[in-house]
Amino acid sequence: MKFLVFLLSINLSLTVCSGQIVDIPDPVFKWGLVNLPVADLDGNGTFESDVDTNDDGEIQESEAEAVLGLEVAAYTHGGNNIQSLDGLEAFVNIEFLNCSQQEISIMDLTPLANLRELDCNDNLLTSIDVNNNSNLEVLFCLGNPIEGSIITSGCPNLINFQCGSLVPESQISLLDVTQNPSLEFFGCVIIEMESLDVSNNPLLKAFSVIGESILSINVSQNTQLEELTIRNTTIQSLDLTQNSLLKNVDVRNNNLLQLDISNNPDVLNLRCSNNQLIYLNVNNGNNSNMYSMIADSNPDLMCIQVDDVDYSNAQSCGGSGGGWCKDETASYSEFCELGVNEETIESLISIYPNPTSNLLTIQNQNGLVIDNVTLYDTLGRKVMENTEATELIDVSNLTAGIYFIHITTDSGIVTKNVIKE
Repeated sequence: MKFLVFLLSINLSLTVCSGQIVDIPDPVFKWGLVNLPVADLDGNGTFESDVDTNDDGEIQESEAEAVLGLEVAAYTHGGNNIQSLDGLEAFVNIEFLNCSQQEISIMDLTPLANLRELDCNDNLLTSIDVNNNSNLEVLFCLGNPIEGSIITSGCPNLINFQCGSLVPESQISLLDVTQNPSLEFFGCVIIEMESLDVSNNPLLKAFSVIGESILSINVSQNTQLEELTIRNTTIQSLDLTQNSLLKNVDVRNNNLLQLDISNNPDVLNLRCSNNQLIYLNVNNGNNSNMYSMIADSNPDLMCIQVDDVDYSNAQSCGGSGGGWCKDETASYSEFCELGVNEETIESLISIYPNPTSNLLTIQNQNGLVIDNVTLYDTLGRKVMENTEATELIDVSNLTAGIYFIHITTDSGIVTKNVIKE
């Protein structure tokens, strides 16, 4: 009897010494942890070992706790991807996690207090909660059909944040980065928001956003910005006067009416095709170094202000860098007025009296159907809009100055200077 008790004691001691086994129900996840070099055990950034260091085919808690970095990205087993990361909560000391290109739909990151970098790109996540990961510096969750909100207010050290997806399409309706003052790189795809506040991100160097719902973007506080991408939005104006370090500007497929990079002397690449531009100023003193200036598909853009007309005309459209591209109706000039096409204005529509202090009359002598009348100030900001067919515009409430009236008809758009007295 004493011998039996002794054997039981030895068995219990061995069990305690070996530690608790972590329950990992997903067979693909477990197979990778046991058989592949997915673990960084010394924090040097290389993945030189599997997690099953005692080769018993299981993952003990002590083995999980020894892992500082884990890379379980892209691999399959038996033709299947990882679908669940249950058991990850045992990896309490992990600082780096890459689980991209799998089929994960749910992640619980709450126990991972030391997590600094997370790459979960290209999964099936519809939500992600990192609000308890206060040490997080890098968050990649592109290629996930995320819905609703992503809250990062609990991540004051966040430097790089990339989120959203085109296919499958994400539907992010709430994204607040105002509590991430260290943010330097930000990119998000398909945001269902009207605006995004980046005024509290003074260190931002690269900013990229895509989303049809976005009506306005203000980057005037982001003076360190070097890379700017705003695409497929409905914004009509963009002020870049405070972004003197910009090198690459991609603002294709928006509703921009004017764009001025004359205060951005380092720009090398400008892409602003498929907008509604009536004014484009690229006279920044650096045209000879710009390998790309693509401004085609702006049918109302008649004049592009440049450093040197001869140099601009000598540039070709196409090539590896993109070249210099414009519509045939646009011409280069060293001085352009904002959106003026006098021949079209004189032949189709006239306005009077001009100057005016109260009412402005639109005289339509060609039977054109007027769909929309919009007034802009000299910075390209919309100050008035009338979507009804009308020949009288009341400008009495506008402050004195120069404005630009944008008249949309069934045959095209005409633009004219207006002086308000």
